[in-house]
Amino acid sequence: MESTKQTTRSWNEVRMDGREESITSLRSEYDDGSTLETFVAVDDRNEIRRWNVRTYVDGDVIMVETRNAAGELCRTKRIRVADRDRTRKHIEDGATVTSDGVYRWISNGAVIPLDVLEEAGYEITEAHRAARDRDVDEAIAAYRKARASMTDEERAEELAEMRAAFGPGETVVDVLSGERFEL
Repeated sequence: MESTKQTTRSWNEVRMDGREESITSLRSEYDDGSTLETFVAVDDRNEIRRWNVRTYVDGDVIMVETRNAAGELCRTKRIRVADRDRTRKHIEDGATVTSDGVYRWISNGAVIPLDVLEEAGYEITEAHRAARDRDVDEAIAAYRKARASMTDEERAEELAEMRAAFGPGETVVDVLSGERFEL
């Protein structure tokens, strides 16, 4: 199978653990409509990660397979073509796109999540990733600020709900604020 088009892109990203990494991808598109994208990431400790994402159509299903450097299958995502088309129509009808490729919902101005664009088959630009990261950072900051201004009554009600859900003696951690609750 001959590759009909190859594109390379690079970007920097901050991982969930706070480490920075530089990512480069090589995307090959084939005449049967399938794609293979190889990613190489080097973090701030010079540790290297490599993975491949293969996308192809199997009947009425779009298959997205992710494999590690050893070629082992790590993740498979199945997207029905009808779902992709419905998601694509939803984006076309309800979103705007900036000149640098950032998709935003018209209804609230939020950057469209990466997995929604992926499901619709859209190319995700570096600018879109950066805008989504900023939106998420702002939402988390607003959440933390709102938690800091909770009244004693609101906190007591929240603890009662947690005790009812998890039981006494459990420890619950809010991963966004870092708060620990001993029930």
